[in-house]
Amino acid sequence: MQPVQEALREACEDVGDSGIVSFRNTYSGRGMYGRQCVGIVGSMAECQLVIAQVVKNLSMALSRVAKESVDPDYSATEDDLADTENDFDKAITTLMNFSMDSMGLREILYWPELEPIQEENLEIELHDSDLREGNLEL
Repeated sequence: MQPVQEALREACEDVGDSGIVSFRNTYSGRGMYGRQCVGIVGSMAECQLVIAQVVKNLSMALSRVAKESVDPDYSATEDDLADTENDFDKAITTLMNFSMDSMGLREILYWPELEPIQEENLEIELHDSDLREGNLEL
């Protein structure tokens, strides 16, 4: 099962119409003392749609493994199913354990325990605040 960070990023792309909901790979919320985590930005309703999409995608992955574990043509085992069920439970618990900051008309839901995605080719959005604060490295 994919990491929750990846699932959130994909769900933002699935739900986000013209960038209405955006994924933040590096957010430092209240009480994090500079530590960074992932978050999603949008209205509360839009953020809830992203979380619902993540749950839907994860449950589809779980049902695929469940189907494969009983079909002799597939290589998934009952151990694979148990592992996937455990991963699913952990992911749901993580999703429900978010923090929130207001950003004016929008909110950011963030998960302090979810570290940023570490990919060389990750496209990180440049935000106006980054440009104003000189946080841009060229």
